[in-house]
Amino acid sequence: DIKTGKLSLDNFPEAIIINPMRPDGTEGRWRWGRAKFQNEKDKLILKQKRNGVWDIHVLAEEGTKKEYPWETIIRKNTGSGGNHLTELFGNTMIFSYPKNIDYMQSIVSLHKDKEGVILDFFSGSATTAHAVMQLNAEDGGKRKYIMVQLPELTDEKSEAYKAGYKNICEIGKERIRRAGKKIKEENPDWNGDTGFRVFRVDDSNKVEVARSPRDLNQGDLDLFLDNIKPDRNDLDLLFGCMIDWGMEFALSQPMATEEVDGCKIYSVNGNDLVACFAESITERVIERMAEMEPVRVLFRDSCFGRDDEKINVFEKFKQALEWNDDQAINNIRVI
Repeated sequence: DIKTGKLSLDNFPEAIIINPMRPDGTEGRWRWGRAKFQNEKDKLILKQKRNGVWDIHVLAEEGTKKEYPWETIIRKNTGSGGNHLTELFGNTMIFSYPKNIDYMQSIVSLHKDKEGVILDFFSGSATTAHAVMQLNAEDGGKRKYIMVQLPELTDEKSEAYKAGYKNICEIGKERIRRAGKKIKEENPDWNGDTGFRVFRVDDSNKVEVARSPRDLNQGDLDLFLDNIKPDRNDLDLLFGCMIDWGMEFALSQPMATEEVDGCKIYSVNGNDLVACFAESITERVIERMAEMEPVRVLFRDSCFGRDDEKINVFEKFKQALEWNDDQAINNIRVI
């Protein structure tokens, strides 16, 4: 009834119920069915918005409109988040129309898990990362974030470009650094983590050496000397192998390095993974890696001058860690 704002099915006794469809194609059901509507319709009120769209509101016990979480969020999402960003970058408008940090905190806080992972697939200036760190500082949470953003180029006439930020990703990274520092300064008793790592999607670290015999000649034999692309560094290889190993290794796990005989040894999450990619590693390097009692071991093929040296490494780890043949094969990887 438009005049009274009341809802009724009295004039539609033969109304057909059309149920919603679930993503898997099966038929679902409405939160308010016909019976519930008939019993509790006095709690509902119909209102017309300015754009002519009609909206249904639920009344609370005292007769006022019940407020749902998303209504609170919409109310908080007033205005741009430019003030926070401008303050961080020294009163310079480095990014247009950034998300409102209060708005993003409200969304994140809806989920009660204070150790969850927040994913933003269009991170822009990384407002979500800022909001997650700020919320952690306020309620002691240990939430993590994943920001995804294409490296869109900034306009050469923009303040961002003039300040040295050639793409949007560079703005986001700098914002996280500045926001983390500011949050630490404003919350000296908070020992939360504001560090982050940056990854980019790329192709394999390995050179494509598959060839048909008819496509090979004597000069192509050099292709098989090293199957790693020349522009890849140790961290490229390390993180690439962590991804290949799957869920055993999270890219956010802590990492440490030490140097033995001029060779750098990497350890991930304590001794979960110990790796070395230096050429011509020494006996002392292998001994030190075994002393760390690793769960997984990673080498580069060029670490060994001869095949018998590679075989000897497997034997050394089997002896030092009391691994059998299957354990050595599964736990030691040479790329």
